Amino acid sequence: MMRQLKAGLPLEAGFGSGHEPGELRGIDQLRSLLEVAIADALDREHTVLVFRVQHESFASSDDVDFFQYLPLHPALKERLEAVAVDIQVIGSAAGGLIGFIPDLRRRTDGEDLLNLITAELARPITIDGLPVLLGAHTGGAILSNDNTTVDDLFEASKLALCEADASRVAVMFHPYQRVRDTRASDLARDFRTALINRDLTVAYQPVVNLQSGAIAGIKAYVVWDRQGALVPSNEVVEIAERWALSVPVGQHVLGESFAAVAGWVRVGLIESTTLWLQVHPREVLNPGFAPGVTQAIKFDPRVQVGIELTENPSENQPYTHSTIRSLVAQGARASLGDLGKGPLDLAEAQQMPFTAGRVNSTLTRQLGSSGAALPILKLLLELAQVLSWETTVEGIDTADQLEAALAAGASFGQGNYFSSPLLAGDMIQLLQEAKSGRSLL
Repeated sequence: MMRQLKAGLPLEAGFGSGHEPGELRGIDQLRSLLEVAIADALDREHTVLVFRVQHESFASSDDVDFFQYLPLHPALKERLEAVAVDIQVIGSAAGGLIGFIPDLRRRTDGEDLLNLITAELARPITIDGLPVLLGAHTGGAILSNDNTTVDDLFEASKLALCEADASRVAVMFHPYQRVRDTRASDLARDFRTALINRDLTVAYQPVVNLQSGAIAGIKAYVVWDRQGALVPSNEVVEIAERWALSVPVGQHVLGESFAAVAGWVRVGLIESTTLWLQVHPREVLNPGFAPGVTQAIKFDPRVQVGIELTENPSENQPYTHSTIRSLVAQGARASLGDLGKGPLDLAEAQQMPFTAGRVNSTLTRQLGSSGAALPILKLLLELAQVLSWETTVEGIDTADQLEAALAAGASFGQGNYFSSPLLAGDMIQLLQEAKSGRSLL
């Protein structure tokens, strides 16, 4: 008989039968309860479902270790109360859940329950009066010959979650995942360690005025020295997004880069500038994001904070745009990235909160090799002008690309033709040269 399900009945204490609210506080308590559940299941020839969930992060890391497991966010607790009796689950500030459901008679019972968890977390919750999608995906593992211990089940559920990452569906563990995802799991472990130990660093690339050759802004990139090999910024961003670590990475980059650029302004290396930060839409949902940017805005008016949204959000757009609009009103600048690549609703563009746009480097690389690239760039720049967006053409790596960008009417550019991304010491040297009159054209 399939395990008893429930809809609308209060789960005792919200964490499982016999536990008071907040009693189940950490991973060690969860492991202990799971060990008992495994022993009981083996005696009765039953099984256990261990599940993991990754969702948008709604907690700030200011007052708590971002990776510490805690009692559930009330909204998530309410969702899981509708799934099953005796569920045991804890959550982390990083937007993750881990838990188990004991005493299942068949593997298919676990699959059904994992699908129910996914369905419950697919419904939006309300934050600041606006509906926000959890964006959850789930992975599960069943007590079996392949997974006989707590460690086995924890690892297997993590691998299943990785499989679900792109499609946001419920995925059960299969042994092939253990082989295929070993490298990815090692990469994620090393990246989390680097983030916790603050071993990530920031590189800087100038945004150049294409008329004067002066430095008009500075864009910050996160880079990672992994075992002596430098992982490029675009790969670091992909890793952070895949493992739902965009929020703490963004906080790290904001803190380190703003301190550096504000210091360069104070000592006179540059009079004023805009510090551009790449921001994934899910970072904006974090309650610590807006206060952190506001604090930077107020710290030194000579350093303007530029928020480059990596894509126009397809989910939670009202909340994201409302937050960006509020920061712009306080003095920040906001740019929409991936012009020419990502989707853009022209009917809604004039209502968006952006003050700038950035032409994707993919289009820039096609200048000179594709007959359509230059007319498309001209159209994008004309559209940006209609919207009163200050537009930067990214990915200018050659003189021919610079010439084409100027022919299209571009005013600002960025790319390796002017300077590759530089670590802080080399960026200081470039600023000194620019102060002495060097043009980057």
